[in-house]
Amino acid sequence: MSFGDSENARTDETSEFACLLYGIDSLYVGYNLDRLESVLDFDELAFLKEKASRSRGMKKAEITIGTETFIVQPRGNYPYTWALTNSAFTISLSENMSPNTYVQFRSEALWTDGVESLEERLRSWFKSAGMSLYQSEKVSRVDWSFDFKVSEPDFHKEHFASRCQKFSMHGGSNRIQTIQLGKGDTVIRLYDKVAEIEEVSKKAWFYRLWNRDRDVWRLEFQIRGQRLKESGIRSLADLADYQWDLLRELATNHTRLLQPTGDTNKSRWPLHPIWVELQRLIESAPQTGLAQDVWSSDAIHIRIEQLAASVAGQMKALAAMKHVLWPGEDVPTIEETCDWLEDWQHYQNADSTWNTDVRTKVQALEFER
Repeated sequence: MSFGDSENARTDETSEFACLLYGIDSLYVGYNLDRLESVLDFDELAFLKEKASRSRGMKKAEITIGTETFIVQPRGNYPYTWALTNSAFTISLSENMSPNTYVQFRSEALWTDGVESLEERLRSWFKSAGMSLYQSEKVSRVDWSFDFKVSEPDFHKEHFASRCQKFSMHGGSNRIQTIQLGKGDTVIRLYDKVAEIEEVSKKAWFYRLWNRDRDVWRLEFQIRGQRLKESGIRSLADLADYQWDLLRELATNHTRLLQPTGDTNKSRWPLHPIWVELQRLIESAPQTGLAQDVWSSDAIHIRIEQLAASVAGQMKALAAMKHVLWPGEDVPTIEETCDWLEDWQHYQNADSTWNTDVRTKVQALEFER
């Protein structure tokens, strides 16, 4: 049973800080589909999109494609041209992009049906619509959620020990409602989920899953792109295999919520009961031991290779521009391009700040660790 299947997503809920529910709340996946035999009619989609735009939401533009019926939205999800929605998926389509199909697995369907069931349903739809995968799917974002019973919040952003550089806190009605750590590929939030439902999302169906309608705080790990890749998560099969390894790393070496004591040394504070329960859940789940710390040697080598590839691409562009500006018999070699760049450094007096600039970047990386 995969993470997020409803029958596996409950723990004891009698005590304060008990975990009421846990699972995947958001999942975004890119697919490259062969559409040569597809029943998709992009002219019809364009017509229905225009119809939906003109109706100003008064009349839904529905279309049945294979085994699924969708509502065509009046606007696409940039940069995708068309957006189709139903209770299980939001599917963004484009004719010329890669991936050409981008799927958001909808929250309520994830909680009620689970990832495996939705993936099977999606693949059945691909087949019914005459489409087939010609590359493995790519997971681009996953939000893991842990919902805790919290009657009296006793935490603050200063109670976190984290590698995240960005901390923020928001409130309402004279109380804290959201603590957020990080940005970009790794974001961690602890927030009043009941307040969020009442004020923003209106997802009152969570009350049924919790068996309550008050005093619930959500701990959310929102992980994207590169951080997923560094943990070995590219496909949905990888997600099933490595998700608990990634969560273990996030909840132990990356971030912890502590409980203040009279000790002035924060490192000696004990874990908050929420974090004790979180770590207990993670340790009891199946793990491979293969997912590594983002700052492990292997992960750093991956970053270096990616940065080197980027630099090589820029060097080639520089050599091409030099050749256009000063044409010769042959394009500049790597050595000639490097020599020119070194001369430019001297001319710009950049050597004088090299050590200082590099040390500043080293300090920033160390702080991120």
